[in-house]
Amino acid sequence: MSVATDVVVLTTDNKPLNNNRKVAEKGLQILLVKRDEEPYNGCWTLPAGFVNYDEPLIESAKRKLREKVGLDDIYLEQLYSYGDDVNRDVRGRVVSVGYIALAPKEKIILNSERASKESEWFWIESSTSEWEQDKLSFILVKDLSVRITSLAFDHSIIIADALNRIKNKIMYTDVAFHLVNELFTVKELQTVYELLLGCEVQAFRRVMNDKIIETDNWSDGKAHRPARLFKKRQ
Repeated sequence: MSVATDVVVLTTDNKPLNNNRKVAEKGLQILLVKRDEEPYNGCWTLPAGFVNYDEPLIESAKRKLREKVGLDDIYLEQLYSYGDDVNRDVRGRVVSVGYIALAPKEKIILNSERASKESEWFWIESSTSEWEQDKLSFILVKDLSVRITSLAFDHSIIIADALNRIKNKIMYTDVAFHLVNELFTVKELQTVYELLLGCEVQAFRRVMNDKIIETDNWSDGKAHRPARLFKKRQ
């Protein structure tokens, strides 16, 4: 039996906008890699790979992010283990440990020279309030015209589990702060919460009173009026 790690790398970004007078809409993105070997040659999948015999699980997840997409220094938390389906991998009996990785987009620097796989950011969309395994759709970020409705292995299940895990814990933990910079506007933080929850958060500033504190800094105001910057309360 082999053990593997699969990593769901999530971030947020501004969706492409044709009208410069409008404020860009934020969207949720996931990083996928294209397989160049069988099984599922040419299919998109999560950054993943087998664990070395003498390697801690989280170190395996970090190593796969470095090797496959050239990504370093990102928040990681363990998700679930996947192995109840003994036929989840056609190559043999493989148990996988899922991980969630979170960071603001500007802090994720993909090193294409070091990466061994082709990788792309995909938008995540769902037509339901729950992240269902058969309802996810992924749109290629380059031109918003390529839609993927299935992934290699059971990775669509892992992605749905990751999104639901974050959604279910976002209101009682600080997990959402990993998707904003150290200094952020209330609107930026609220957008992250609402993207992950799939709904509006009423009286958001009041909800966040115990979690954030005001700073003396302001946003640059390039796209709109400057706004007060906040930071996470320690």
